[in-house]
Amino acid sequence: MQKTQVPAVVSPSMSKLRGLVRERLPQIFCALAIVWCVIVVVTFSDAGVPFPTWLVVAFSGLGLLVCSVIGLGVTYALARRETSGWTRRNLRPWVFTFAVIIAGIALANTSQLLSIRLFLSARALQQSGPVLGTVPQEILYERGRWVGLFRVREFSQFGSELRFITNDCGLLDNCGIVFSPDGPPPHRGEDSFAHLYGPWWHWYQSF
Repeated sequence: MQKTQVPAVVSPSMSKLRGLVRERLPQIFCALAIVWCVIVVVTFSDAGVPFPTWLVVAFSGLGLLVCSVIGLGVTYALARRETSGWTRRNLRPWVFTFAVIIAGIALANTSQLLSIRLFLSARALQQSGPVLGTVPQEILYERGRWVGLFRVREFSQFGSELRFITNDCGLLDNCGIVFSPDGPPPHRGEDSFAHLYGPWWHWYQSF
């Protein structure tokens, strides 16, 4: 006796849920990728990134990338019966999502973000010496002071050279920027410098 297969009955609510996932998932991950990239721009455009912050941003980006791959597979599985429609509607959001994540990773590993932020704040930093010099170092360290787009925590001046500590970097060290119009800034202690542009240098203050 030949058995007849009864087609699976899909409830309207389940069909609606599948359709919602298929249509909205790419847009959701695209929006999350944009938010994450904005966080990367704000965080990694400073002179330093504290190690806990670096961990959170790095692992959230990795998690977003993995979830995007899984989401792509889920969306494809739900839309496998209408591949042409799926490709037309959802390929661009997924490609944009991956592009944004890769761009964020690439920017986080260069000094371009810092250079742009510095360029927008250069005049304010150059003119901030007389004001920052009057603020007690303890108060400046505890409260900070916004100069341009940087929150300055420590300030020192040696002639025409201006040094600004703006954030922690790594576990115990500090990072900042130096305005040194007379050439490379001299090394004091374990300090190290990387040239950004013109008279501006990135400052790694090691302890």
